[in-house]
Amino acid sequence: LQVLPIPVLAQWFGPYPEALWQQPDFAPSTWSPDVGASLRAWAVLLCLTSLAYLTSYLPRSCRMQIWVAVVVSALFQAFYGLIAHAGGSETVLGIWPRNNVDFVHGSFSNRNLFSAYLALLWPLAVGIWFIRRVPGLKHLPQELKIAGSLFCGGLLGAALLGSASRLGSAAGVLGIALTLMLWQAHRKNMPTQRQWPIWLAAVAAMLAASWYGIMPLAERLVATTAEEGRLIVWGQMFSQAPIAWWFHGVGLAGFESAFKSLQPGDVRGWYDYAHNDLLQWVFEMGVVGVLAIVAIGQRLVRRWRLDTERACLY
Repeated sequence: LQVLPIPVLAQWFGPYPEALWQQPDFAPSTWSPDVGASLRAWAVLLCLTSLAYLTSYLPRSCRMQIWVAVVVSALFQAFYGLIAHAGGSETVLGIWPRNNVDFVHGSFSNRNLFSAYLALLWPLAVGIWFIRRVPGLKHLPQELKIAGSLFCGGLLGAALLGSASRLGSAAGVLGIALTLMLWQAHRKNMPTQRQWPIWLAAVAAMLAASWYGIMPLAERLVATTAEEGRLIVWGQMFSQAPIAWWFHGVGLAGFESAFKSLQPGDVRGWYDYAHNDLLQWVFEMGVVGVLAIVAIGQRLVRRWRLDTERACLY
Protein backbone atom coordinates (compact mmCIF):
# COMPACT_ATOMS: atom_id res chain seq x y z
CA LEU A 1 0.00 0.00 0.00
CA GLN A 2 2.86 2.39 0.74
CA VAL A 3 4.33 2.03 -2.74
CA LEU A 4 1.29 1.39 -4.94
CA PRO A 5 0.51 4.33 -7.28
CA ILE A 6 -2.93 5.09 -5.86
CA PRO A 7 -3.54 8.87 -5.70
CA VAL A 8 -6.25 8.50 -3.06
CA LEU A 9 -3.78 6.88 -0.64
CA ALA A 10 -1.26 9.61 -1.41
CA GLN A 11 -3.91 12.21 -0.53
CA TRP A 12 -5.01 10.51 2.67
CA PHE A 13 -1.71 9.25 4.05
CA GLY A 14 1.13 10.88 2.10
CA PRO A 15 3.41 13.14 4.20
CA TYR A 16 3.09 16.03 1.76
CA PRO A 17 2.76 19.55 3.22
CA GLU A 18 -0.26 21.65 2.30
CA ALA A 19 1.95 24.16 0.47
CA LEU A 20 2.93 21.46 -2.01
CA TRP A 21 -0.70 20.59 -2.74
CA GLN A 22 -1.23 24.19 -3.78
CA GLN A 23 1.25 23.78 -6.64
CA PRO A 24 -0.59 23.04 -9.90
CA ASP A 25 1.95 20.54 -11.23
CA PHE A 26 2.18 18.62 -7.89
CA ALA A 27 0.40 15.27 -8.26
CA PRO A 28 1.94 12.53 -6.09
CA SER A 29 0.47 9.08 -6.50
CA THR A 30 2.09 7.09 -3.68
CA TRP A 31 1.72 7.06 0.09
CA SER A 32 5.51 6.77 0.49
CA PRO A 33 7.36 9.93 -0.57
CA ASP A 34 10.32 7.80 -1.74
CA VAL A 35 9.16 4.60 -3.38
CA GLY A 36 12.67 3.35 -4.14
CA ALA A 37 13.79 3.72 -0.51
CA SER A 38 10.62 2.03 0.75
CA LEU A 39 11.05 -0.93 -1.60
CA ARG A 40 14.66 -1.37 -0.46
CA ALA A 41 13.65 -1.13 3.20
CA TRP A 42 10.83 -3.67 2.82
CA ALA A 43 13.18 -6.00 0.90
CA VAL A 44 15.77 -5.82 3.70
CA LEU A 45 13.09 -6.37 6.37
CA LEU A 46 11.74 -9.38 4.47
CA CYS A 47 15.24 -10.86 4.07
CA LEU A 48 16.13 -10.43 7.74
CA THR A 49 12.78 -11.86 8.89
CA SER A 50 13.14 -14.85 6.55
CA LEU A 51 16.69 -15.53 7.73
CA ALA A 52 15.63 -15.34 11.39
CA TYR A 53 12.69 -17.69 10.73
CA LEU A 54 14.84 -20.22 8.85
CA THR A 55 17.61 -20.08 11.45
CA SER A 56 15.15 -20.86 14.25
CA TYR A 57 14.33 -24.18 12.52
CA LEU A 58 17.90 -25.25 11.77
CA PRO A 59 19.35 -28.26 13.59
CA ARG A 60 21.39 -27.20 16.61
CA SER A 61 24.68 -28.24 15.02
CA CYS A 62 24.09 -25.99 11.99
CA ARG A 63 23.08 -23.12 14.26
CA MET A 64 26.28 -23.48 16.26
CA GLN A 65 28.32 -23.22 13.06
CA ILE A 66 26.48 -20.01 12.16
CA TRP A 67 27.21 -18.52 15.59
CA VAL A 68 30.92 -19.32 15.14
CA ALA A 69 30.90 -17.72 11.69
CA VAL A 70 29.31 -14.46 12.83
CA VAL A 71 31.58 -14.23 15.88
CA VAL A 72 34.63 -14.72 13.65
CA SER A 73 33.28 -11.96 11.41
CA ALA A 74 32.85 -9.60 14.38
CA LEU A 75 36.34 -10.37 15.70
CA PHE A 76 37.82 -9.74 12.26
CA GLN A 77 36.06 -6.39 12.00
CA ALA A 78 37.26 -5.34 15.46
CA PHE A 79 40.83 -6.55 14.92
CA TYR A 80 41.16 -5.08 11.45
CA GLY A 81 39.63 -1.80 12.62
CA LEU A 82 42.12 -1.48 15.47
CA ILE A 83 45.10 -2.44 13.29
CA ALA A 84 44.10 -0.02 10.53
CA HIS A 85 43.58 2.75 13.08
CA ALA A 86 46.90 2.07 14.83
CA GLY A 87 48.76 2.04 11.52
CA GLY A 88 47.07 5.20 10.26
CA SER A 89 45.85 3.39 7.14
CA GLU A 90 44.08 5.71 4.72
CA THR A 91 42.31 2.95 2.80
CA VAL A 92 39.95 0.10 3.63
CA LEU A 93 41.68 -3.20 2.72
CA GLY A 94 43.77 -1.20 0.26
CA ILE A 95 40.74 -0.80 -2.02
CA TRP A 96 38.81 2.38 -1.19
CA PRO A 97 39.65 5.42 0.95
CA ARG A 98 38.69 5.50 4.62
CA ASN A 99 36.15 8.20 5.36
CA ASN A 100 37.58 9.05 8.76
CA VAL A 101 41.09 7.96 9.72
CA ASP A 102 40.71 9.36 13.25
CA PHE A 103 38.28 6.66 14.37
CA VAL A 104 37.99 2.87 14.25
CA HIS A 105 35.42 1.63 11.73
CA GLY A 106 36.77 -1.65 10.35
CA SER A 107 35.85 -2.24 6.72
CA PHE A 108 32.67 -0.19 7.13
CA SER A 109 32.51 3.26 5.56
CA ASN A 110 30.33 4.50 8.44
CA ARG A 111 31.48 4.18 12.06
CA ASN A 112 27.88 4.16 13.35
CA LEU A 113 27.09 1.08 11.26
CA PHE A 114 30.36 -0.50 12.40
CA SER A 115 29.62 0.11 16.07
CA ALA A 116 26.01 -1.08 15.69
CA TYR A 117 27.26 -4.31 14.09
CA LEU A 118 29.71 -4.98 16.92
CA ALA A 119 27.24 -3.90 19.61
CA LEU A 120 24.77 -6.52 18.35
CA LEU A 121 27.40 -9.27 18.24
CA TRP A 122 29.53 -8.75 21.37
CA PRO A 123 27.10 -10.67 23.66
CA LEU A 124 27.36 -13.67 21.33
CA ALA A 125 31.15 -13.27 21.08
CA VAL A 126 31.36 -13.38 24.89
CA GLY A 127 28.70 -16.04 25.49
CA ILE A 128 29.62 -18.47 22.71
CA TRP A 129 32.41 -19.85 24.91
CA PHE A 130 29.81 -21.08 27.39
CA ILE A 131 27.20 -22.43 24.95
CA ARG A 132 27.27 -26.20 24.87
CA ARG A 133 28.19 -28.11 21.70
CA VAL A 134 29.94 -25.25 19.93
CA PRO A 135 32.44 -26.85 17.52
CA GLY A 136 36.05 -26.20 18.49
CA LEU A 137 35.17 -24.74 21.90
CA LYS A 138 33.15 -27.37 23.75
CA HIS A 139 36.17 -29.42 24.93
CA LEU A 140 38.34 -26.51 26.10
CA PRO A 141 39.21 -26.21 29.81
CA GLN A 142 37.03 -23.82 31.77
CA GLU A 143 39.81 -21.30 32.41
CA LEU A 144 40.57 -21.04 28.68
CA LYS A 145 36.90 -20.48 27.93
CA ILE A 146 36.79 -17.61 30.42
CA ALA A 147 40.04 -16.19 29.05
CA GLY A 148 38.63 -16.44 25.52
CA SER A 149 35.44 -14.66 26.51
CA LEU A 150 37.46 -11.90 28.15
CA PHE A 151 39.66 -11.55 25.08
CA CYS A 152 36.61 -11.30 22.80
CA GLY A 153 34.90 -8.81 25.10
CA GLY A 154 38.05 -6.70 25.38
CA LEU A 155 38.78 -6.74 21.65
CA LEU A 156 35.24 -5.77 20.66
CA GLY A 157 35.05 -3.29 23.54
CA ALA A 158 38.25 -1.56 22.45
CA ALA A 159 36.96 -1.30 18.87
CA LEU A 160 33.59 0.01 20.04
CA LEU A 161 35.20 2.65 22.23
CA GLY A 162 37.62 3.55 19.44
CA SER A 163 34.73 4.17 17.07
CA ALA A 164 33.75 7.11 19.34
CA SER A 165 30.12 6.29 18.63
CA ARG A 166 28.19 7.07 21.81
CA LEU A 167 25.86 4.10 21.53
CA GLY A 168 28.73 1.83 20.51
CA SER A 169 30.92 3.08 23.33
CA ALA A 170 28.18 2.44 25.88
CA ALA A 171 27.82 -1.10 24.52
CA GLY A 172 31.59 -1.58 24.66
CA VAL A 173 31.79 -0.52 28.30
CA LEU A 174 28.83 -2.76 29.17
CA GLY A 175 30.42 -5.68 27.32
CA ILE A 176 33.71 -5.36 29.16
CA ALA A 177 31.91 -5.02 32.51
CA LEU A 178 29.75 -8.09 31.89
CA THR A 179 32.70 -10.24 30.86
CA LEU A 180 34.41 -9.38 34.15
CA MET A 181 31.20 -10.24 36.03
CA LEU A 182 30.99 -13.52 34.13
CA TRP A 183 34.56 -14.34 35.09
CA GLN A 184 33.87 -13.55 38.76
CA ALA A 185 30.90 -15.92 38.68
CA HIS A 186 33.14 -18.81 37.52
CA ARG A 187 36.24 -17.85 39.46
CA LYS A 188 35.38 -19.90 42.55
CA ASN A 189 35.49 -23.10 40.49
CA MET A 190 39.19 -22.73 39.61
CA PRO A 191 42.39 -23.02 41.62
CA THR A 192 44.33 -19.77 42.00
CA GLN A 193 47.31 -20.97 39.96
CA ARG A 194 45.06 -21.57 36.91
CA GLN A 195 43.71 -18.05 36.77
CA TRP A 196 46.71 -16.44 35.03
CA PRO A 197 45.24 -16.63 31.48
CA ILE A 198 42.21 -14.71 32.70
CA TRP A 199 44.24 -12.00 34.40
CA LEU A 200 46.40 -11.70 31.29
CA ALA A 201 43.36 -11.32 29.04
CA ALA A 202 41.70 -8.87 31.42
CA VAL A 203 44.76 -6.62 31.65
CA ALA A 204 45.26 -6.70 27.87
CA ALA A 205 41.59 -5.87 27.31
CA MET A 206 41.65 -2.92 29.68
CA LEU A 207 44.87 -1.54 28.18
CA ALA A 208 43.58 -1.87 24.62
CA ALA A 209 40.26 -0.27 25.48
CA SER A 210 41.93 2.61 27.30
CA TRP A 211 44.54 3.25 24.61
CA TYR A 212 42.21 3.20 21.63
CA GLY A 213 38.95 4.25 23.11
CA ILE A 214 38.94 6.65 26.00
CA MET A 215 40.67 9.63 24.39
CA PRO A 216 38.71 9.64 21.10
CA LEU A 217 35.46 9.13 23.03
CA ALA A 218 36.25 11.94 25.47
CA GLU A 219 37.06 14.29 22.60
CA ARG A 220 33.82 13.38 20.85
CA LEU A 221 31.73 13.90 23.98
CA VAL A 222 33.37 17.26 24.68
CA ALA A 223 32.67 18.30 21.07
CA THR A 224 29.01 17.27 21.30
CA THR A 225 26.89 20.41 21.14
CA ALA A 226 23.39 21.31 20.11
CA GLU A 227 24.63 22.02 16.59
CA GLU A 228 24.57 18.29 15.90
CA GLY A 229 20.83 18.78 15.97
CA ARG A 230 19.60 15.39 17.14
CA LEU A 231 17.48 16.82 19.93
CA ILE A 232 16.23 19.51 17.56
CA VAL A 233 15.31 16.83 15.02
CA TRP A 234 13.30 14.91 17.60
CA GLY A 235 11.69 18.13 18.81
CA GLN A 236 10.64 19.00 15.25
CA MET A 237 9.22 15.54 14.75
CA PHE A 238 7.04 15.84 17.85
CA SER A 239 6.06 19.48 17.53
CA GLN A 240 5.77 20.06 13.78
CA ALA A 241 4.72 16.73 12.26
CA PRO A 242 0.93 16.42 11.95
CA ILE A 243 -0.63 13.96 14.42
CA ALA A 244 -1.97 11.97 11.47
CA TRP A 245 1.58 11.20 10.34
CA TRP A 246 2.28 9.49 13.67
CA PHE A 247 -0.99 7.58 13.36
CA HIS A 248 -0.61 6.13 9.85
CA GLY A 249 3.15 6.59 9.34
CA VAL A 250 4.99 8.29 6.52
CA GLY A 251 6.05 5.05 4.81
CA LEU A 252 8.97 2.77 5.59
CA ALA A 253 12.24 4.63 4.83
CA GLY A 254 10.20 7.79 4.28
CA PHE A 255 11.80 9.72 7.15
CA GLU A 256 14.44 11.44 5.02
CA SER A 257 11.91 12.90 2.60
CA ALA A 258 9.26 13.69 5.20
CA PHE A 259 11.66 15.47 7.56
CA LYS A 260 12.70 17.90 4.82
CA SER A 261 9.33 19.62 5.19
CA LEU A 262 9.86 19.92 8.97
CA GLN A 263 13.52 20.95 9.02
CA PRO A 264 13.92 24.60 10.08
CA GLY A 265 16.24 26.84 8.09
CA ASP A 266 18.72 27.28 10.93
CA VAL A 267 19.32 23.52 11.27
CA ARG A 268 22.08 22.61 8.87
CA GLY A 269 22.97 19.15 7.70
CA TRP A 270 21.26 16.34 5.86
CA TYR A 271 19.24 14.02 8.07
CA ASP A 272 18.71 10.76 6.25
CA TYR A 273 17.77 9.04 9.52
CA ALA A 274 16.60 10.20 12.94
CA HIS A 275 19.53 8.84 15.02
CA ASN A 276 16.90 6.92 17.00
CA ASP A 277 15.79 3.66 15.43
CA LEU A 278 12.71 3.11 17.60
CA LEU A 279 11.43 6.66 17.12
CA GLN A 280 12.05 6.49 13.37
CA TRP A 281 10.27 3.12 13.11
CA VAL A 282 7.15 4.53 14.80
CA PHE A 283 7.32 7.71 12.70
CA GLU A 284 7.49 5.66 9.49
CA MET A 285 5.06 2.87 10.41
CA GLY A 286 2.60 4.56 12.76
CA VAL A 287 0.13 2.45 14.74
CA VAL A 288 0.99 -0.67 12.73
CA GLY A 289 4.63 -0.29 13.78
CA VAL A 290 3.69 0.11 17.44
CA LEU A 291 1.46 -2.99 17.29
CA ALA A 292 4.32 -4.96 15.68
CA ILE A 293 6.68 -3.99 18.52
CA VAL A 294 4.07 -4.93 21.15
CA ALA A 295 3.39 -8.28 19.46
CA ILE A 296 7.10 -9.14 19.30
CA GLY A 297 7.59 -8.06 22.91
CA GLN A 298 4.71 -10.24 24.10
CA ARG A 299 6.05 -13.24 22.21
CA LEU A 300 9.51 -12.78 23.71
CA VAL A 301 8.05 -12.60 27.21
CA ARG A 302 5.86 -15.67 26.69
CA ARG A 303 8.74 -17.74 25.32
CA TRP A 304 11.36 -16.42 27.73
CA ARG A 305 13.93 -19.01 28.78
CA LEU A 306 17.29 -17.82 30.01
CA ASP A 307 19.61 -20.49 28.66
CA THR A 308 23.06 -19.46 27.46
CA GLU A 309 22.26 -19.36 23.75
CA ARG A 310 19.07 -17.32 24.13
CA ALA A 311 20.64 -14.90 26.62
CA CYS A 312 23.16 -13.77 23.96
CA LEU A 313 20.44 -13.32 21.37
CA TYR A 314 18.16 -11.39 23.73
